[in-house]
Parts: sequence; C-alpha cells; structure tokens
Amino acid sequence: MNINDKIFAFLYDLVNQSVEPNLIDFRKMTAGYASGNVLEIGAGTGANFRFYKPDTQLTVLEKNEYMFPKIIDSAIRCEIDVTSVRGTSYNIPFADNSFDSIVTTLVLCTVDDLESTILEIKRVLKPGGAFYFYEHVKSKERIRGKFEDYINPMWRYLTNGCNLNRDLAEVISGSGFTKIYLQTHQLSVGLPITIPNIVGNAVL
Repeated sequence: MNINDKIFAFLYDLVNQSVEPNLIDFRKMTAGYASGNVLEIGAGTGANFRFYKPDTQLTVLEKNEYMFPKIIDSAIRCEIDVTSVRGTSYNIPFADNSFDSIVTTLVLCTVDDLESTILEIKRVLKPGGAFYFYEHVKSKERIRGKFEDYINPMWRYLTNGCNLNRDLAEVISGSGFTKIYLQTHQLSVGLPITIPNIVGNAVL
C-alpha cells in the first residue's frame, strides 16, 4: 500500500477544482459519447459520472482503494448505478470482448505499463467498440518538451505517478485501431503557460 494513494485521494478534488470547469467539454466528448456496456479506467472520484447516458451500464476499474468511498458518493449524487472493481489497467480482470465503450480521462499519464494498458483495452473491447480518451501529452515545442523531461521525476513523485512527457497521441495512433479521431487542445490552468491535451476516440 502506498501512503501517497491516501493523500492523493484526499486532495484530488481540491487540487482540480479550479481547472474542472475547463474540462467539462472534454468529459462530454468522452463519457458523454460512451454507450452500452462501459468500462471507465481510473475513475478517481467519479467526476465523469454526471456525463454518462442514463441507460449506461457502467463498470469502473480503480487501483487506488481510497477512491472507492468517493466513487460511491459520486454515484449516489449522480443517481447512476456503478460496479466498482479494484485492479490495474495493464491486467484488466474481464474477459475478451466485454465492453462496448472504454473511457479514460487524465489516466494514461499515470499507468505503470502504457503499452500493456493499450493492449488490454483492445482485448476487452468488443469488435467495433470505441475507446474514448482525454489526456494531457508532451509538448511538441522543443524547449518545453525538454523542460517537461527535466522536471518529470519530481512531478511524478509529487503527483502519485503522473508523467508530463508521454506522447500518448503517437502511442494511440500506432496501436492498430481501425479508426482514430483525435483533436489537440491547449488547456488553460490559470498559469502563464497552457498544457497540451488530446481528446478523441479509437474504434476497434
């Protein structure tokens, strides 16, 4: 058990409250588009729950045990039925072809094994199913990219495993999905700099 998990769960909503209004459109483009039998990986405190369709069959996979009370509270508040499972993204505890949609928002930056996570997402998606994602990515600007590489070890420690410098657009684009739709955005976080983000979906 990692003591940082408890601290991270406690501070998560507090840290994100100032930027959360800027994420609403992206949550609508991920959770809001998901349908059928849905798996959300890394649900955190349940910030996506209010955007799911009323008839969604939602399962959430979360590795941080301290998030589960917050997941329950959010599900009750949003009046949505949620099945919560503890586990990791690189060893998803479900059978092949289990889900119509899979959702991640600001999660792939933290997974311990990114390549295995993408393979697992493809494995548990049904043929024709869609992976909806919203993630921050490494800057394409050379100086900013080098700066992100430089501070990443400290950032990763302070944020319970978040990596600033993952080129997730390239990883997803090269993962063998049949169709990929991807947009890039610069997210304002109330600082003199913006953070590069991607949002989109990949169809199996």
